Amino acid sequence: MSTPSLFSDKRELLPFDGSALLIPNFFEPTRTAEVFQQIMDETPWEMPEMVMFGKKYPQAGLSTWFTNTNVSYVYSGITRTPHAMTPVLQAVMDHCTVASGAEYNSVLVNLYRDGNDSVSWHSDNEEINGSEPTIAELLANDEFAWYDLSMNSYRAYMTNMTRSNYTTNGVTFDGSNDYVTVTPATPFNLYCLELWLYNNNAVPNNETAIGGPSTYQQPVTFNNSYYGISLGGWTSGATNEAVQIYTYDAVAGYKMTYNRDAVPVGWHNWTFNWNGTTYDIWVDGIKTTTYAHSQGNAGITGITTLIIGGSLSQPYYFNGQIASVKCYSGNLTDTQVLQNFNALRGRYGI
Repeated sequence: MSTPSLFSDKRELLPFDGSALLIPNFFEPTRTAEVFQQIMDETPWEMPEMVMFGKKYPQAGLSTWFTNTNVSYVYSGITRTPHAMTPVLQAVMDHCTVASGAEYNSVLVNLYRDGNDSVSWHSDNEEINGSEPTIAELLANDEFAWYDLSMNSYRAYMTNMTRSNYTTNGVTFDGSNDYVTVTPATPFNLYCLELWLYNNNAVPNNETAIGGPSTYQQPVTFNNSYYGISLGGWTSGATNEAVQIYTYDAVAGYKMTYNRDAVPVGWHNWTFNWNGTTYDIWVDGIKTTTYAHSQGNAGITGITTLIIGGSLSQPYYFNGQIASVKCYSGNLTDTQVLQNFNALRGRYGI
């Protein structure tokens, strides 16, 4: 592991009664993502019970205690049995020593999975820490990467986006050059795709120009191509298409199914399903009338990259918000599609 290049940026936050040094950008963003995912994958996560006011409560969040000293860690009525230090945690600990000049002998790894996991103000005054301990706290705060909490090593990276892209219901895309790249650990097959989208521009049903009109945009594409979901007309062989799924199969060639229903501005739930015979499109839980410009009966196989918010091969970026992208390895029925829509429609004011 290389010596940190930004240690000169350290700032003293507590100029009296102790010391608190802040070192921003402790790792480079790509290294932060690698370390985080490796720790996620390798840690045997635990949820201990804490004793508060004489009662036991599960700790809010997951955590695991690592040390090579074979010393247990006791706090709030919990005795943490140590796990042997992993190579990545040892490297992180050594990195902290280089940055601070202090020696460290243990690591407590905490995972706060969502807004329900948190820790209140407290003092690490346990006897094991001594009277004047030196504690290095690393916070994974990489705003340009999304991490896979299912521990399946799926990763997503944001391009030309910051925290300002986040909204209450979803992630905002400006239709210019921002997108999210999802790279699964292994290629996967897709037979059903469900999206919650807010389109800022109404999509009419009279667009036929090759190359796409001003309304043409792609919220999801596959394998660094322009194959995927399209809003607005695109191909010359179809008429008045409004929303389409466009793919390519090595045997059947190009395949495209579309509907002609204009799309008003606002939140909508879209489901695209390959049932082995036809491609179907649902809008807000209702199956629409679809038209086949060319038809196939297979899903999209061997997906290695999923682009959310645009296409990397064409400038067809999505202008609006995306709240959910669900990829299924099997088909959904009409009932299941409607259940999914009804489960979240209230959140989006439908």
